[in-house]
Amino acid sequence: MTELPEPPETTLRYLVRADLVGANPPTWRRLTLPGDLTLDRVHDALQIAFEWTNSHLHRFSPTEDRYSDGPVRIVTQFDLDEGDEGVLETEVRLDQFVELAGDNFYYTYDLGDDWEHKVVVESVDPLDAGDHGIRCLEGRRTAPPEDVGGIHWYQHLRAVAADLRHPEHHDLREYFAWLPPESEPDLDAVNRGLNRLAGAATTLDWLRGQSTPLSTLVRALGKEAQLFTAGFVTDAALTEPIEITEAAATQATAVFRTVLRHVRGGIRLTSAGYLPPPSVVALMQELDPEQRWIGTANREIQTAPLLQLRETMTGLGLLRKYRGELLVTRQGERLVDSPVELWNYLAARLPAEKSDRERDVGLLLLLLVAAGEGRLGQRLEASLDLMASMIGVQFTGGSPYLPASMSVVRDTRYVLEWAGSGKLMARSSTYQALASPDASLLARAALAGPPSE
Repeated sequence: MTELPEPPETTLRYLVRADLVGANPPTWRRLTLPGDLTLDRVHDALQIAFEWTNSHLHRFSPTEDRYSDGPVRIVTQFDLDEGDEGVLETEVRLDQFVELAGDNFYYTYDLGDDWEHKVVVESVDPLDAGDHGIRCLEGRRTAPPEDVGGIHWYQHLRAVAADLRHPEHHDLREYFAWLPPESEPDLDAVNRGLNRLAGAATTLDWLRGQSTPLSTLVRALGKEAQLFTAGFVTDAALTEPIEITEAAATQATAVFRTVLRHVRGGIRLTSAGYLPPPSVVALMQELDPEQRWIGTANREIQTAPLLQLRETMTGLGLLRKYRGELLVTRQGERLVDSPVELWNYLAARLPAEKSDRERDVGLLLLLLVAAGEGRLGQRLEASLDLMASMIGVQFTGGSPYLPASMSVVRDTRYVLEWAGSGKLMARSSTYQALASPDASLLARAALAGPPSE
């Protein structure tokens, strides 16, 4: 086996294009990579660029035949543990594997589905001092879903799904749910992921020295999952001071304080245990002045947002039921006129779920929102499902695209939405509320723990 060349004396910047082999239309990414990047980090960068989930084995090869040694055989730690021989990917730099413009190599992800990528060096240029970042400059089309069976089966499914007269259309229709709409990559999201990759190791060292529910959760993960999660902790800026102003707290807690003021003195519930119609009308007039709720808003059982709010506030210890009456708790009485204290109280009780499993998923939702991932829109659900699977939480449903994990953290999600918009029924969408700075700040405070005295 040929020896690897010595790395150059000065680090160079590589402009590469990675194409998913066999994809039609072409699916590709163009990235800039520092030449001193080791191949295990190149693997991480390609995973993020194509939005794979790092859930399978991978392999680098200098030729299209990944089982051919070629000039050098690159192996992973798993390969070594299985008795294979070769050079460990953590010991090989990119500028040792390829040297000149026009050189190429192959990266295969999931040795069952065989997602093969051809990576071609387009140019090699001097690296600016202090610039060791990884960036995705361009790309076309999102990658196929994981575990769908490989590129040829995936494209066959797409062709069959698009042709109602195809002889296999009826027999294969149960698989069509695996086919997300074709779309273009979100380069902003990809580059945020690449930035997280750069700061993950340092953040992980800091996180290991903390004593919070999040740090405990992360310590229980495997190495790759720890680094992946630590990247979001970097974006959440948990090492920076968290300050809430009186004005911001007043807006973020407006929904909660409105209910506390109305319930002061107690409200007699109906025989079925619901708020009486006059109370529902009065509350909704203040909580939903724009009348965004589609119903008549005079019966609590038919006014889902108000019922959810009351139940969530009860779970948070701000309201209680006693002998047929809804009452404000002592904590609620203490906090109703103190927005900053109420805000800190809410932060200290998030995640709001009861079971250990649901609280762990709630921590992950807080982390994603604190890191600014609320801007992902509906893709936030898929991100939460992925991270839930990393901590061993599995949901039934048969498809990784169902927002199963979001359904078990509704209380935490609603608290963040209400704080993010300052309203019960925001004019913006749910995801815009989760993307707001107010929602992110509350999530950060919840993860960081109570403020020091």
